[in-house]
Amino acid sequence: MGRNKKISEKTIAAALIASMVVIPGINTTAVSYLSNAASTSTVTAGKVATSSKVFVVESKGDLETAYAEWQGVSNATGYNVYYKASGEEDNKYKQIDNELIRQYSSYFRADVIGLKEGNYTLKIVPIINGSEDKEKAAVTDSLSVKANNREGFAFSKESPNGTASGGYNDDGTVPSNAEIIYVTKDTANTVTNDVVTNSKGTKTTCVGLTNILAARQKGYDKTPLIIRMVGEVKASDISGLNSSGYIQLKGCYNVTFEGVGEDATANGWGFLIRDVNNLELRNIGVMLFPDDGISLDTNNTNVWVHNNDIFYGTAGSDKDQAKGDGSTDVKGKSDYVTVSYNHYYDSGKCSLCGMGDSEEFHVTYHHNWFDHSDSRHPRIRVGTVHIYNNYFDGNAKYGVGVTKGSSAFVEGNYFRNCKNPMLISRQGTDVFYDTKGTFSGEAGGMIKAYNNHIEGAKRLVYANDDATQFDAYLASTRDEKVPSSYKTVSGGTNYNNFDTAASMYSYNVDSPEEAKEKVMSYAGRVNGGDFSWQFTEADDESYSLNADLMAKIKAYKSDVVSIGGNSIKEIASVPEEKEDPVKPEEPTKSEETNTASAVHNFTTDGLKSSFFNIKGSLSTSKGSTTYNGLSLTQCLKVESSTSITFTTTKEAELTLVFNDGFNKNIMIDGSKVTASNGILTTKLAAGEHSIAKVDSGNIFYMAVSYGDKEVTPTEPTKPENPTKPEKPETPAENVNIGKIEATGMTTGLMNADDSAFEGVVYAAPNGNASNDGTYAKPLDLESALQNVAERKASSILLEEGTYSFDHVLTINNSGTKDAYNVLKGCKGAKVVLDFSSEAYNTKDTSLNARGIQMNANYWYIANITIKGAADNGMMLSGSHNVIERCIFDGNRDTGLQISRRSSSVTNYNEWPSYNKILNCTSKNNCDPATYENADGFASKLTCGDGNVFDGCISYNNSDDGWDLFAKSATGPIGIVTIRNCIAMRNGMTEDGTTKSSCDGNGFKLGGSGVGTPHVVENCIAIENLHHGFTDNNNPEAIKVVNCTAFDNNKGGGKNNFSLYRCKGAFASNCISYTTNGTSDKYVNLTGDHLILNNSKKWYKVTDAQAMDTGSSVTRGEAISTGVEASDFVSTNIAKVGTDFDKLWRNEDGTINTNGAAIVSSSSKYATFSSDEGIIGARFSANNKVNTLAVNVKKSSR
Repeated sequence: MGRNKKISEKTIAAALIASMVVIPGINTTAVSYLSNAASTSTVTAGKVATSSKVFVVESKGDLETAYAEWQGVSNATGYNVYYKASGEEDNKYKQIDNELIRQYSSYFRADVIGLKEGNYTLKIVPIINGSEDKEKAAVTDSLSVKANNREGFAFSKESPNGTASGGYNDDGTVPSNAEIIYVTKDTANTVTNDVVTNSKGTKTTCVGLTNILAARQKGYDKTPLIIRMVGEVKASDISGLNSSGYIQLKGCYNVTFEGVGEDATANGWGFLIRDVNNLELRNIGVMLFPDDGISLDTNNTNVWVHNNDIFYGTAGSDKDQAKGDGSTDVKGKSDYVTVSYNHYYDSGKCSLCGMGDSEEFHVTYHHNWFDHSDSRHPRIRVGTVHIYNNYFDGNAKYGVGVTKGSSAFVEGNYFRNCKNPMLISRQGTDVFYDTKGTFSGEAGGMIKAYNNHIEGAKRLVYANDDATQFDAYLASTRDEKVPSSYKTVSGGTNYNNFDTAASMYSYNVDSPEEAKEKVMSYAGRVNGGDFSWQFTEADDESYSLNADLMAKIKAYKSDVVSIGGNSIKEIASVPEEKEDPVKPEEPTKSEETNTASAVHNFTTDGLKSSFFNIKGSLSTSKGSTTYNGLSLTQCLKVESSTSITFTTTKEAELTLVFNDGFNKNIMIDGSKVTASNGILTTKLAAGEHSIAKVDSGNIFYMAVSYGDKEVTPTEPTKPENPTKPEKPETPAENVNIGKIEATGMTTGLMNADDSAFEGVVYAAPNGNASNDGTYAKPLDLESALQNVAERKASSILLEEGTYSFDHVLTINNSGTKDAYNVLKGCKGAKVVLDFSSEAYNTKDTSLNARGIQMNANYWYIANITIKGAADNGMMLSGSHNVIERCIFDGNRDTGLQISRRSSSVTNYNEWPSYNKILNCTSKNNCDPATYENADGFASKLTCGDGNVFDGCISYNNSDDGWDLFAKSATGPIGIVTIRNCIAMRNGMTEDGTTKSSCDGNGFKLGGSGVGTPHVVENCIAIENLHHGFTDNNNPEAIKVVNCTAFDNNKGGGKNNFSLYRCKGAFASNCISYTTNGTSDKYVNLTGDHLILNNSKKWYKVTDAQAMDTGSSVTRGEAISTGVEASDFVSTNIAKVGTDFDKLWRNEDGTINTNGAAIVSSSSKYATFSSDEGIIGARFSANNKVNTLAVNVKKSSR
């Protein structure tokens, strides 16, 4: 699906430039119109992460458009963006329109629209002190732009207009006489355009989008008009919608209505199209529309609807309108229409094609993604319709349906789990199971089918097998004519063979497999849009409304901060429109509760819920109760008028909480169910559910759980009786608690020249054992490792490239303290060890191979990416090793794990110890079998003393960022030190993969009640699914110092800091920031210089004191103003998919977030710490760095 930026909408920035102006754009003679009510504003640089020059995060060419996204420049007040054809001289650069440049919460973006197919280069220039600073500009790589697919009846030479490119030329460029207007939520009612309003050519200045379109209805103005919508525009933003909630495009000629970029969204309104000629509607997300999403209603010719995302509408009055009415209806003699490359998300009724029509009309549907939509793909009356190269993906009712003498050619489509791919009314499958049929008893139409891929269909019968009761005629070649002897059972009509007529348009058809790939790549808005959703196999057969999807649609908010490249918004100064806060855990709770998929607490939530539909009366006089530590004082009275309805998407468990001692009945789905001592739990199947009265009672709390859990199960290691170790002692490293000794560590070897290493053999992807190991004649890697094992060499330098393996690489031979062995990428080389070819066993994961099994001691390993291993990327089972600047990417268990090599190593003193992991990154690691084992980094179960992680970043792993789990079977592990590290967005991979089993903690510091006093210093936990920092039932004296918990608990019900089972623990100089009301829990520990949130109130702790957030007496001093966005240099974290290893590191490899999540020196807490430095973590471009000495082994080779 598309990318999901998952960031709340903020108030749009400075107003746009006043009145009608000519702006240099893609075609410098085209006129652009802006709001005449806007005024120029003075603004200051925003809180987007900044750097010393423009840093391009992403750039790409798409369909007749290209874009670039970048991090901002310090002190810039705006940006100008230019484009040219790649290879042209720099004097060919053309400037794009100001409105095509937008600021988002964590990046800037510019889209260049109106490009013909070719290669283009974009240049971004910051404006500083009123002038362009070209020294800080950036230029993209050459971007490949493809042409849109202009095929189908809308482009037929037989059609009245011959094209449906709207306001554009047929090569995608802007005509020289075109007019362009930009519509945002702020300018929809103020944008201006001069419209020809009579036969004499008189122009009238019209103000507001609906007034402009109303003036064009008269049909006098045929000037090409391009309407570009930017960002989300709600129904409440537009004056003049018709009574059904539509923008009406009526009587218009040569108009394109398009969205800009990935996030143009029509929220709460739809498009009504009547009497138009040559109209294009593209690149818009349409959601929560009140009737049809896009309705081609009456007498339209040459209309092209393409590359839109169509979501749920609002429920209609009919029972089949729970998802809204039609998504894209074509009716009222709308002729010569193409519907292509649209993405339909679980639409109930995709496309009605013909309604009261009595005359033939022509429509093409191609390359659409019918993504779990239920029916009408399309449902055709009378018309001649071509349906090719679409992806029918999990459709619960039917694919194509034909009635009333219509003819449909269905070719080259990919049908996956579409229940009934093709239906003819009143015959074949339509009446096989139910003689009433699907289509209201209408007479049948005819379908010709050719070269479709069909899998998972319930029934499909071709005329070749049954000449009467068939669903379609199966052609052996594309140009085969359907014989006139084949007629519909009801109506007796033939197929009209339009596809073999001389008047048929030309087109290029893909194979079904190629079509599926193209559809999944290009359907919907640019890059898939800013909304993503992953359907499950269960959704294939369900046509019920998906409550979770609807909730996400209703919660959608655009991330646009400001529009227009010459103004930058100070984000922190703008009140953020927040989602409803998540109810924090009660501070006195002693045990963690299971995460519920939907929870309703009547004490805090009243009758308002996005999941449950609740009707009834509340009361606070029916007593109180407690449940899982929650104090419940308000209830829903169970009376005759009380009703609760909801929908589950899969098997679930319902919990209802009544008064203590309540042992009576309640009606669930029509059956009596009895509570026991105030609690009722019962299993539910997927589907719609209801709760009603049997006996009078009071419901205080209810939850629907899909089997979610919090505590990670112990690893599948067999119990054993190990040699019991003595209690681990403090590691050798001197950690100065309360004062940061250094904010980074390096060896100095990472960027050393190759000549600094002796005893070298070179390896390369194309090396072989017969070579001599020089750079010109390199060995293969395994031969090089053997050379070191035989002491023929001590250092292996890897030449650039990808080294592919289908098996583990095991290293057993050790160096010494004074002579480390070396495995390192050559200076500047990009080296990847790819283990993706390793087989993966989902039933017995113990059989899966790792990438590197490091059993040896005293190795220096650096500058290597390890990816795709079937188990750990690296299992580090030796001691005294140094791993520096390695990346662990997309392995199928933890990226790097420190644990013993096998269960036979039971002596604690032989467990891996004193390893140092420096400036490494671990991301996208995910175990497909369970999703709950793949952490970024782990030092757990069986590891000894002195293991240190310094300067590491762990993000978007399916389980935890760091996992220090221990269990009673193997006893305590050694003290692990984590310092100068970041754990971010764990619990979900970058592509959105997540499950309820994903723990999603940033730093998980123990487990099973087995204690070790770990140390965490100068670390940040950012936007993790669950806890930022959690003791995870580690009962020992953990030390957490100079740490920042930044907006964690994205899954709900967890904490930023969750340290309450670690007796004697110590927390100092720590700060919490939340946008969703997340609490902090500190119990059984000593704390000083803390800023914390608990039960929606803020507290500060200055001097050392015993902490218990369960009591207001021991939470600290209550403060009226808590931690705000303005307290940070930047609160904007770059979007998912950003290469943080590149963005957030200094040249020496140490971390520098460019101010993101770092407390500002101007903050009210800037000096609130034990050493009077800023509170929380400290990273910058000038980190204080310690050097770790590593003695490189010398050899006489």
